Order: sequence, then C-alpha cells, then structure tokens
Amino acid sequence: MAGVLALLVMGCALTEAFTPKPDGDLPEEKAPPVETSDGGVVESSAKVEVFKNTNDGAVRNGPTEQVEFTLDAATRITYIQTYHWNNGAGVAPGTIGLKKADGTVVGTWDAKGEPGQGGVANAYWAVEPDVVLEPGTYVVVDSDPKTQSTNEQMAGRGQTVIQGILEQ
Repeated sequence: MAGVLALLVMGCALTEAFTPKPDGDLPEEKAPPVETSDGGVVESSAKVEVFKNTNDGAVRNGPTEQVEFTLDAATRITYIQTYHWNNGAGVAPGTIGLKKADGTVVGTWDAKGEPGQGGVANAYWAVEPDVVLEPGTYVVVDSDPKTQSTNEQMAGRGQTVIQGILEQ
C-alpha cells in the first residue's frame, strides 16, 4: 500500500522455491476511515498489509540487507512473520524485533514456529506484537538472520510479512 510504506531494494541470488502462507482473517469491528498520505482511504480498523517481501521464487539463507519499512501514518502492528526455509531443515524459533531507524529498540518478541513449504517444521516464525508505531522508518530484527530466507526478487532482504491496523 503506497500510502502506508516505502521500501528500499537491492539484488541477490536464488536456490529454493517458496510459496507465501495465506493471510489470516480480518477484524470484524469498523471505525471511521483514515486518509493515507497518497490520498487513499482505508478503514482504520481493517487489517492491512503494512509490508510484504515475499515471492514464489527459489530462496537461499542469509539476507544481505536489512528489512526496512516506512509508515506514513500511526499503525498498530498486529503480526510479523519471517521465513526460515534453511535448506529444507527449518530452525527452532527465536525472536523477531522492531527498532527505529535511529537504532532505538521498539520491542522484541518470542516467535512461534509454523510449518512451511513441504511441511518443513518451524520454517515460518510469527509474532503478534500489538504495538502502535508512529510515522517513521523501522527495521525488522530477526534473531537468526543466517537461516532467514531471501532471494534476488526480495532484493537481498529477509522474507517478511507485516500486518497491522491504521490508527486514527
């Protein structure tokens, strides 16, 4: 969603296929809509995809770039998911955190593992932080970047999905 974030990108290489995991259900309650900086309008209580760096291309371990996203509006972050294919072995879940671009830590959360492509145990790591972020640039911090998945289409950044709810 262009009015909610901006993404910086660069290139890398491929080695394993990946299929994104389906998104969850949307919240039922509705509040007044929020206008985004690009003139769009989004229901403020509707879950939105804040950031998505995934594709169905082959992946490899070890992102070379950090996952960075920029919010134009205050947003409650409800879900963060990273992918650790790890050559088909998965890896025990660690933590996923967020920090501001200036390095200030927003929070770190223990991830829960979920099966990935082909039933690989703990390939997906997921957290539900329920934290409101003000407009600005943020970095996702994965505790095991050596096993996090990336590829050329992801511009060397770790595979990550972030969902949230725009605040009024």
